[in-house]
Amino acid sequence: MMNEREIFLTAVNKIPGIKSSAKIRLIRTVKDLDSFLKLTSYEAGWHSGSSRIKDFNAGFLVRDAEQEMKQYPGIGRIFMTDGDYPTELKDVYDSPFLLYIRGERPDPSRIRTAVVGTRMPTQSALRRSFSIAYELGFNNIDVVSGLALGIDGAAHKGNILGGGRTLAVLGNGVESIYPPSHKQLAREILESGGALISEFAPGTLPLRYNFPKRNRIISGLSRCVIVAQAPLRSGALITADYALEQGRDLCVFPEGLLPGAGEGTRILKEEGAAVVEKIADLTSLLGRLSFREGLSELAVPETGKELSMRMKQELDGRIINELGGCFASVR
Repeated sequence: MMNEREIFLTAVNKIPGIKSSAKIRLIRTVKDLDSFLKLTSYEAGWHSGSSRIKDFNAGFLVRDAEQEMKQYPGIGRIFMTDGDYPTELKDVYDSPFLLYIRGERPDPSRIRTAVVGTRMPTQSALRRSFSIAYELGFNNIDVVSGLALGIDGAAHKGNILGGGRTLAVLGNGVESIYPPSHKQLAREILESGGALISEFAPGTLPLRYNFPKRNRIISGLSRCVIVAQAPLRSGALITADYALEQGRDLCVFPEGLLPGAGEGTRILKEEGAAVVEKIADLTSLLGRLSFREGLSELAVPETGKELSMRMKQELDGRIINELGGCFASVR
């Protein structure tokens, strides 16, 4: 039997054209499913304090919520009113009213760091992303990233192998994996105690304009944001903008400052981003007194050209990315 509270709040989330703050105002006075079903369009606008509600139909929204829950029974929901909604995310402008989730709910006691960057990184930036993410996991710090090819995949994989519970924030519904070549990586994230998270309802396609919006969640979930390597036109720079807006510390890797692939990262450094070479450089930013070192050797056996060719094969579905582009020997 479906939970009436979840149906009610999921239906509220589906009201088009209003922000999370308006949805919160509405549920302060309209507190249950029966009351919601009786609302007129005028009343919904009055309770939410929004004039943007048009053609409101509570019955349609509730049926849509019920159908979604029947079709995707294994997907969890974290509402802004829940006690385990990530505290850091509540301070973000237009925080998502509802987070869809597969996997374990984020542990509020654990520190999280975002590691993001280009889909076509240099070998050295890919290696640094993997190694830092591994060391963070080895020190019980979780990495947040976007499950994309390149830097994101290396960061997720490194954090998993280090013992972290990495979080992947998607630009589509959590029932499907994009890019398809990261299906195995997504399974590893879930098996290691991490999670796939999205504000987009199940069935939402990975449309281009979804990804910049989801980047505010990547930075919002994190204590600090590391932009590993980013050219001038990069989604990682959008994440950096959100990080600064949200008051997060911003870092870059020295390997990410190379001309071309690192032009955007170089600008971030010039504007004050801290340069991180090893995990100890994050001590003050993450509020830790010390870190354990756990990585003994790291090698990425691909040149930039080979990496680009392999990623094209991944997108074509001819091969599977098993290690986020990295191979490591660990203690």
